[in-house]
Amino acid sequence: GQFISAVAEGRKLKMDEVKKLADGRVWTGQQALPLKLVDQIGDFRVAVEETAKAVGIKGEPTLVHPEKERRTVLDLIFGDVSEYIPDRAKLLENHVSFYYLWK
Repeated sequence: GQFISAVAEGRKLKMDEVKKLADGRVWTGQQALPLKLVDQIGDFRVAVEETAKAVGIKGEPTLVHPEKERRTVLDLIFGDVSEYIPDRAKLLENHVSFYYLWK
């Protein structure tokens, strides 16, 4: 399928190698490393450093986080209550999912 092809191409592996691994199992980082499914193991800080290095950022990269909307008690009392009660569409837009990205 499309995902297997993307993994084979992105990781520079043969399709047969990837198909042997693509049986629904979930791999830990330690397991994925010798299988060439990941380049290295690290935490968020390591990911930021490696990304900065890959795109040519010198020194400490600046992380930009979206500002959270501040709500007050008055917003809860006088605001639109429906925005605090999740509907089906709202629940679906924030669900856990699998994503992949190749550089």
